[in-house]
Amino acid sequence: IVQVLVIWFVSSISVSIEITGEEFRYKFFARFTDWNVLTPPQITGYSLEKYSFWKARGLGYRKDIFRKTVSMIIKPDHILSVKINDGRTIMISTENKEELERAMQKLMSKSENF
Repeated sequence: IVQVLVIWFVSSISVSIEITGEEFRYKFFARFTDWNVLTPPQITGYSLEKYSFWKARGLGYRKDIFRKTVSMIIKPDHILSVKINDGRTIMISTENKEELERAMQKLMSKSENF
């Protein structure tokens, strides 16, 4: 029973990202949590970088209250760092760098039109 529960738990860990023309949505543990929503006026900047263990400080979900950073790193290939106007940073791992870059550029270009 324990092995089945561990396999189920590990398979349920995921990070979901949706970027529309109006908002950036993300959630960790896709089956159990609600969407966190950011609108373009809330986002002050973003960067997409190659994964670095020292920058991300490991794998998994982590809140660093001193750096005001929330990290959701599951399959580290590249990391999207989104800076929010309240000083926080959201770090999310991604395997699809090009598509995410296009979606973020499109979202942020709409925020400049406000």
